[in-house]
Amino acid sequence: MPEKASTLRIFLRSLWPFHRARVVDPEILLQNISNQKADKQTRILKQQNAIAEISVHFGSIREKEEATEAAIQKFTLQEKGAVDNEAQRTFERGRWKLQQERQDLQRERWAIMDLLRKSEIELRGLRIDILRLELKEAEIEKDIEKGKGASSAARVASEVTETRLATPVEEEKIIIPQNGKTHILYRDLITLALRTFRVKPGMTMLTTLGIGVSFATIFFLVSFGYGLEKVLLDQFASERLMRSLTVQSPSPDVIPLDRESANRIAALPGVVHVEPIFGLAGQLESEALAVEAQFRGTQPEYFSVSGGQLKEGRIYTLDEHAIVLSSSFLQIMNKTGLNDFTKPFTVTVYRPITKEGGTGVESIKLGDDFQVVGISNDDENPNIYLSAGFLADLVPQYSAVDVLAIDKTHISALRVSIADFGFMSSSIIDTVDQATKVFNIAEIVLALFGAASLIVATIGMFNTMTISLLERTQEIGIMKVLGISDGDVRKLFLLEATIIGGLGGVSGLLFGLAISQGANFVINFLAQSFGGHTIALFYYPTWFMVSIVGSALVIGFLTGIIPSQRAAMMDPLNAVKYK
Repeated sequence: MPEKASTLRIFLRSLWPFHRARVVDPEILLQNISNQKADKQTRILKQQNAIAEISVHFGSIREKEEATEAAIQKFTLQEKGAVDNEAQRTFERGRWKLQQERQDLQRERWAIMDLLRKSEIELRGLRIDILRLELKEAEIEKDIEKGKGASSAARVASEVTETRLATPVEEEKIIIPQNGKTHILYRDLITLALRTFRVKPGMTMLTTLGIGVSFATIFFLVSFGYGLEKVLLDQFASERLMRSLTVQSPSPDVIPLDRESANRIAALPGVVHVEPIFGLAGQLESEALAVEAQFRGTQPEYFSVSGGQLKEGRIYTLDEHAIVLSSSFLQIMNKTGLNDFTKPFTVTVYRPITKEGGTGVESIKLGDDFQVVGISNDDENPNIYLSAGFLADLVPQYSAVDVLAIDKTHISALRVSIADFGFMSSSIIDTVDQATKVFNIAEIVLALFGAASLIVATIGMFNTMTISLLERTQEIGIMKVLGISDGDVRKLFLLEATIIGGLGGVSGLLFGLAISQGANFVINFLAQSFGGHTIALFYYPTWFMVSIVGSALVIGFLTGIIPSQRAAMMDPLNAVKYK
C-alpha cells in the first residue's frame, strides 16, 4: 500500500478491481466488502494490542521517571547535608548521573508518545474505513430486498471509479503514516502552497503587489536609462562609423601625412578604404556677404566612408564646382536650409608659403561659380566640403586620412599598427566607450532608487510569511503528527515564498512594460504636437526582463528561509496546543 495514500484512497484502491465491470453480482460485492471488513477488523485488533502494549510500556517508563525524580531529590538533600567536600562530590556525581537517566527516560517517553499518537491515528483511519464499508453494505442489502441488487452494485462500482478519478482535494491532504516519516509529492506541495492565495487572498495579494510595484519601479527606471543610451548610440554611432578611424600626424613637419603614408595605411590587413582629406582656411564670398571658413577637400565617397549624413541636397561630383555646407556653418550664416542659396559663391583659400624672413599665406581664388548643393548633418564642425581635386596641388600633405575597416573588431589592431607608423588615430568607439561607462553608472544609480522600495517590500513579505507561520501553527503541528517530515514542511514554506516572489516579479514586469509604453506614447504625442520626431525612450533587453523575474524568485526564496526553518523546528505537541 503506498505510503502517501489517504484513508479515502486506501478504501478506493481496495475496491479498484471491481470498477471495470458495469454490472456486478451483488453477492460477490458483498462478499468482498465482508472480506475487507474482516481484514480491517484484524488490523484493528493488532493495532489495539500494540497500543495496549505501548501504553503499558509508557506507564512503566513514567514510574521509572518518578522513581528517578525521587532519587534525585534524595541525593540533593544528602548533598546539602554532607559533612566534607569528598562526600559532597560523591552525592553530586550521583545526582548528575540520575539527572542524565531522567533525561534519557524523558526522551524515551516522548518517543513512545509520538508512536502512540501515530498508532491511534491509524486506528481511527481503519475504523473510518469499516464505517464506510458498512454504509455501502447496508445500501446494497437494502436494494437487494427491493430487487435492485444488480443496479446498486453497478452504481457502487461506478461511484468507486468516479471518486478515484476525481481525487478530492481535501481528502488528499489526510496523510496516514505507515513506517516512519511521510514524504509529500511535489505536486501536492505546490497545491498546498497555492492554497495561501485562497485562504488569505487579501494579505497575499497585497504582498505580491508590493513586490510587483518595487520591481516595476526598477524596470521603469533602468529601462529608461537603457533607452537613452540606445537612442544616443544609434544616432551617433552607426555601424559604418563604428568601423572607421581618423588618422592625423602629431607633427606634420617631422612626420608628413602624404600619399605614401596613405598607401602604407591602405595596405594594412583589415582596411577596406582610405579617404585622404585636405584642409585649408579660406573665405566664402557672395554679393551680400563674405565669411571666413575652413575648407575640407574630399573625394565624393567621403561621406559614405566616414558615416556622415546629408540633411539636404546631394554630394558633389569629382570635378564639379560645388560645395557642401555643414549644419553648424549654416547657423553661422544665419540660414535655415538649402533653399536660401540660389546664387553662386566665390571660393578663396589661403595657402601657407615660405618666404624670406619667415612664413606667410597666399590667397588663391578657386572660382566664382561654386554652388551650394548639400547640407551635411554636422552641428559641431563649421566646415565647407568641396572636391579634393581643387586642393590637391595646393598642399603638400593631407590634414587627415579617414580609414574604413572590414568590421569594428579590426579597429584595435589597426590603431596599434598606425601608432607604429608614428601617427595618431581617433575613433567614435572611444566616445561610445566613455558614454557607455557613464550610462552604466546612471543605470546603477537608477536601480538603487528602485531597490529602496524593494527592500521595504521584502520586509513586508517577511512579515507576511511570519504572520502566516503563527496563524498556521496548529496546522503545522497536525501535519507533523500525521508524519510529514521537517524537510517537507520547510519545502512548503520556501515554495510559498518563492511563488509569491515570482508572481511579484512577473506582475512588476507587466506593470513596468505598461507604464513605460504609456509614458513613451505620451512623450511622443507631445513631441509630434510641437513638430518633433518620435523616439523610443525605453529599451528592455531580453536578458534584463529575465533577470527581473529571476531576481524576484531568488528574493522570495531567501525571504522564506527563516520562516521555513522556524516551521520545520516546531515541536508538534506545542504546535497542536497553540492558540
